[in-house]
Amino acid sequence: LLLSGDREEVEIRGCSIWCCMLICRHLLELYEKKGQDMRDQINAVLLDYYLWDYARDHREDMKDIPFHRVRSIYY
Repeated sequence: LLLSGDREEVEIRGCSIWCCMLICRHLLELYEKKGQDMRDQINAVLLDYYLWDYARDHREDMKDIPFHRVRSIYY
């Protein structure tokens, strides 16, 4: 359990944003190679929401993967 605003919590949030940007960039490059422009349909925010929902919906399957918890109004 981390406190909102703790250095570790801020670092985790920053890294998750950066990872979503990298994944998004890679996906857009893959689609571009296939001749498809997906910039209007894929972005880092949508990817972040997708991953959040995926983790929630597959919580039981992912029970052995550690994750942080933060009590906050931002989650």
